[in-house]
Amino acid sequence: MSFYTANRFNDSPQEAYEAFYADAFVHCPVRRWAEVASALLDVRTYVWTRHIDAVQDLKAFHGVELSFVFGTLFDELHTPAEEAMSAYVRDTWTSAAMGAPTVKEMEWPLYDPPTAKWMILDLVPEVETHLRLEICEFLLAEGWPPY
Repeated sequence: MSFYTANRFNDSPQEAYEAFYADAFVHCPVRRWAEVASALLDVRTYVWTRHIDAVQDLKAFHGVELSFVFGTLFDELHTPAEEAMSAYVRDTWTSAAMGAPTVKEMEWPLYDPPTAKWMILDLVPEVETHLRLEICEFLLAEGWPPY
């Protein structure tokens, strides 16, 4: 399988490695846990794809959402669109805490293994079905994650 060849990632071995790492150590294990837990609990999944415009070279990294969630974007590091996203994300987290999760008035769907719906959080949120399914099935068939 050639999921992570550099030519699929702007001819960048670094970007290919980052994609592999994100899939192997974050996305696919979370997907597996969501499959298991959804048999017993209400599970909702999301992927944060938004970077901060002023430092977009960092892309969307673990923890970048915190400045949006808590509304702590530095004045010099945000755009009006990011401010609007920060407001909807705070509303989203509040609605989840209150037991009726919505994203910009869209229902945040429960994770259901046959459809595997994920909320994509960015300036314009959307629901995606079977996100990264092919790679996760490949990794699972190869014994990853190892549980």
